[in-house]
Amino acid sequence: MSYPPNLLRLDPAFRVLLPEGATGATGELDYQGPYRVAAVLAGGTSDVKVIIPDPAGAPRLGQVVALDDSPNVFLLGARPGDPVPPYLALRLYPEFPPLASAIDRGEPIILSGRPHEHPEGSGLWDLEDLGGDARPTIASRAQLESVSRVLADYGLILPNLASATAQLQGVLAELAGTQADLEQSQDAIAATANSVPYANLAAFPPSNTATRGAIAGDTGFVYSPGGATWGDPVAKIATGAQVQAAQATADNATLVAAAAAAKVPGLQPPSAPSAGLAGIPETPPDMLDARSTLRVFRKTNGIAENGAVASFIANPTSSTPRTQVLGVTNPNGLSWYPDRDAVTVFAEANLPVPTWSAPATFTGTTATAPGLNTAGVTPGMIVNTDSVPRFSGFVTAAAGDTITVEGWYEVNASLFTPAAPAAKSNPANGRRIWINPVTRAWAINANLQIPAGATPSGVVCEFGFINEERFSQDANGVDVVTLGRYGPSASFLARGGTAAVDGRAKVHYLGLGAELENFKSDNGGNGIIPVVGFGDYSSAYAGFFSQNKAGAQQFHALFRLNSDPANVVFSVDGDGKTMSRSFGLFAGGELHASTQDAIPPNFDTAFPGVNVPNAMILVEDVTTGAGCMAHWNRANNTVMVLSSSPPDQFSATDPGDSTSKYQVWATGGQLVIRNRYATARAIRVTALSN
Repeated sequence: MSYPPNLLRLDPAFRVLLPEGATGATGELDYQGPYRVAAVLAGGTSDVKVIIPDPAGAPRLGQVVALDDSPNVFLLGARPGDPVPPYLALRLYPEFPPLASAIDRGEPIILSGRPHEHPEGSGLWDLEDLGGDARPTIASRAQLESVSRVLADYGLILPNLASATAQLQGVLAELAGTQADLEQSQDAIAATANSVPYANLAAFPPSNTATRGAIAGDTGFVYSPGGATWGDPVAKIATGAQVQAAQATADNATLVAAAAAAKVPGLQPPSAPSAGLAGIPETPPDMLDARSTLRVFRKTNGIAENGAVASFIANPTSSTPRTQVLGVTNPNGLSWYPDRDAVTVFAEANLPVPTWSAPATFTGTTATAPGLNTAGVTPGMIVNTDSVPRFSGFVTAAAGDTITVEGWYEVNASLFTPAAPAAKSNPANGRRIWINPVTRAWAINANLQIPAGATPSGVVCEFGFINEERFSQDANGVDVVTLGRYGPSASFLARGGTAAVDGRAKVHYLGLGAELENFKSDNGGNGIIPVVGFGDYSSAYAGFFSQNKAGAQQFHALFRLNSDPANVVFSVDGDGKTMSRSFGLFAGGELHASTQDAIPPNFDTAFPGVNVPNAMILVEDVTTGAGCMAHWNRANNTVMVLSSSPPDQFSATDPGDSTSKYQVWATGGQLVIRNRYATARAIRVTALSN
């Protein structure tokens, strides 16, 4: 690996949250394996401390500085385009007021990540990926935490492969030599702790005036000061070039060892890559490349854990949670459960029962409850109070029967918003607390994000049904089954969006091209009968809509008393004619008229073609799609608007009304519509006699 010694500066604006009462902290920068030496040679900072810049305004926010109070804390990292930086742990030990003339040090605060320049061109690391490792890496943290760990791991693996090939024996010897080159004794570490790095021996200052040891960067030799000359070296460390060579050796040895392992009986060889597109070969995944696809495959062989490839369980209810695959608990269960299940991914989320404390006493940042067990409570957990209003806070520390939080915030989603959140306040004494609450859980939470400028095409989740067996009676795309005592509020729920039209789904459910029915409602098993097969409780313009597509439909709606095709109780055919059966008699209704006219702005237009005695009329704005349903009694010259979409677009009030965009009324036996828009509008009137 080629690794240039880049130095980045810790962003001076970064602040660390100290425990309550801390006066500061001391700390150290700990790099993985041999990178410690590379950091020293490059001039990186090794020891730091934490000061509190604003003791009065922010007494718990500390700034990481050098030991001489300089804000310049330098780290070995990488800039855009450089190889991956080493993994770094920043350990900070909070300090408290002296007890018995000794500094009281708290539990360490450990911050870790891979230093890389951010923002680009700033020369800074703002700890953007603190606590994680989201940047592309040549090795995952678990696989290659340091060069020395890789060598140690393969020092254990290689002897087990000694009988594989002579090539493997050569790799073992090469690794052993590399390990020997990188070994650093305790004496060498002590000798180099306070030594100053120089390019070579010629660049050293006079030995009799030097107060610290010196390191020759070209050879790795360490010298002690004090004599007339620097004398013989007292220790030797790995140079930057040796670190690079060791990394390259380890990378190569890893791949060679993996290939050799495939030849040893009992060891699983790496899987071959799947076939790529025609003429485009697929790159085999590198076993140390965290950017490669994660592929997990196995044959299932039984029940529970053995019946699944992968199992994920959140908040398990026991120390030995069980994967619910073919979940019989007795061998005789095979007699009453006929299926033999296999699952690729099993996911389960459990909602824990609240564990409330005794009534607590509160301050602005603490809660104390008699008998409170704080074992296992860690910073970052959430704590809730009971009663109304409820309060919540983030835990920053816990000891004895007291927890410390960043602050208490009242919880009220109808009162507070992201733009105007709640301010800190004190809960009333006597409330109970629940540490690390879970009030809502998702077994699976998948999101599809399409940012502005991206190709607007995607699917949150695809369920592919690949069936080559014609007589499949029990094979479904999605199966939602109620297994508990109580059922869900909705088996399928489509929601979300904003009031704006663009922020809502165009269609919540879309069925395309089923052989029999795109939507079907029926009774359930065990005699379960629904109250309503289809219900519409919205303020929709039409509760049910059917549109004849190129004359293909014989009926828009067809209601039968039973399975007998001749036993029709109501129908609307493809031409809009209706038929109903009432007391053994059939009565026909017909589409009487459908006319369209352009109404000038602020103008009244009569529709003389609509002249039935009584009619249900549909008035539509052809341009905007706005419309209303109304009943017209021609003999009485009355019109009653039954519904309008959007609301208040249509009214049947006096023509002088100025609030609605359209007025619908009757005069002289004719239907009249007034357009109050500033432009002409195309209006269509459809009448159905009854």
